[in-house]
Amino acid sequence: MHVAPPAPARVHRTAELVESDLHALQDRGIDDLGDERGRLRLRYAAWNHPVAAEIVRWLEGADTVDSWVEAV
Repeated sequence: MHVAPPAPARVHRTAELVESDLHALQDRGIDDLGDERGRLRLRYAAWNHPVAAEIVRWLEGADTVDSWVEAV
């Protein structure tokens, strides 16, 4: 089954969304998000894009250093 890539305009809007939250997602990190973590999860869960889905997974605790250490 072939899945078409997202439309260029959709990719651009996704990039703008991530850029607007970059400080929280990258600089603060998951442990320091507090209540903002839930808000961000809802925001990205509503966005139908693979990048948004990956961010939701991270906000839910997947793909974190802690989960890697626990797996070992």
